[in-house]
Amino acid sequence: MPRHAPIPGPRPAPTKDVFGEAAQEVLTVAQRYLSNPVRHVVISPGSETVWDDCCGGTLYVRLVAVTPVTQPNAALGTCALLGWTVTLALGTVRCASALDSQGRAPRDKDLTEDALYLTQDAADLGQMLMCETNAANVSWAPYGPEGGCMSGEWQFDLRVGACACPSPEGNR
Repeated sequence: MPRHAPIPGPRPAPTKDVFGEAAQEVLTVAQRYLSNPVRHVVISPGSETVWDDCCGGTLYVRLVAVTPVTQPNAALGTCALLGWTVTLALGTVRCASALDSQGRAPRDKDLTEDALYLTQDAADLGQMLMCETNAANVSWAPYGPEGGCMSGEWQFDLRVGACACPSPEGNR
């Protein structure tokens, strides 16, 4: 049984998924740069990634936004699409020290070790973005810790190509 309802009626020819392709390529290259291994490597759907198995470690990429790059004459109705700016987030989810069963706070050295794990991920992934992509507007931010988990992610823009415009006769 299909996971999604079929679209009724005739459909246009499928468009190449340049957004998903960009996300997959970033994720594939990022795996090679991580110093500390992860159990999960995913393209996350939606605006956040899951923290369900943070102690296994997760490397993820998620789509944040897509903006068309057009020529100034777009209002004239001509095909003016030059490409797309795809905003992605690339990050990791890791274990973080938490209260123990006695309600005691984590030790200073454990908190420091957690922070250094996350900053190593930031350094590894930042290096990958600067050396392997055309990323622009690059920034990193940490999240958490919360519930024994922590995360950090890079947000950045990639420029990806556009599809060919249809001809006036409707041919591609």
